[in-house]
Amino acid sequence: MHMASATLPVNTASTAVVTGQYLAHSKRTKTESAFLAAGLHLGDIRLDLPTIGQSSVLADVSPSYVRMVISCPEGRRKLVKTGVLPLRFAVVKAQPMPVSPAALAAELVNAVGLDTAFDLLVEATER
Repeated sequence: MHMASATLPVNTASTAVVTGQYLAHSKRTKTESAFLAAGLHLGDIRLDLPTIGQSSVLADVSPSYVRMVISCPEGRRKLVKTGVLPLRFAVVKAQPMPVSPAALAAELVNAVGLDTAFDLLVEATER
């Protein structure tokens, strides 16, 4: 993964700083938004603390993946980052518990009654 290592000026007179929350929730006209976006692009405005949604859009990843990384304990985060562990584990569908023949017979008797259960068993063995 290639990351640019450009240095950003910090608190210079020519660079304004906006937070992700401000960007997400401030009321602006389309023209004001266009100037804000142009300022971000040109480096006249610096984005500080983008929201999870903004970060995920910029990184082209699901916000839920970003939340998973944020919620990872530091030790696990290092193992995930180095590829030792996956970010998320595959969901394994649990198999139903095995049912004993006696339990199946009891369920059949409870459902249809003893006489009908006996008739069904006789019919099944005659096939």
